[in-house]
Amino acid sequence: MGSPLELNLDYKPPAKKKGAGLSMEQFVGGDGGGLEERLKCLEEERKKIDAFKRELPLCMQLVNE
Repeated sequence: MGSPLELNLDYKPPAKKKGAGLSMEQFVGGDGGGLEERLKCLEEERKKIDAFKRELPLCMQLVNE
């Protein structure tokens, strides 16, 4: 059957890092026109996160009381 696999903690990541799999042209849609749209979506998501950061401490106080 062969020798059993040896388990150890000696992990060596590959030298070349892989990105998200998209080039910059693919990410922005080729012509760059989608960049503003994507940026706008990210800014909207940031606003949602900021609102959650403000509300979470208040919610935790209510739960703890």
